[in-house]
Amino acid sequence: MFSVWLLISIGYSLVLISGALSMARRGSYVWAVATSWLALVPLLGPCYFLAIPIGIWALIVLRKPAVRDSFKKP
Repeated sequence: MFSVWLLISIGYSLVLISGALSMARRGSYVWAVATSWLALVPLLGPCYFLAIPIGIWALIVLRKPAVRDSFKKP
């Protein structure tokens, strides 16, 4: 049971890292927003109490028109 939880937690963390890199590189806007929403899901990661406020902050920043326009267009 612990190994399943560990695999889920590692996968979740890798997805969050991938989304954070997408935000930093201004790659995919959709992926950045999706990752911000995933950060709001409690109990999926070991530091969810830190991920929730960061996810809220990211969604607020990503909604700004200047930030949205700075991402690459598909």
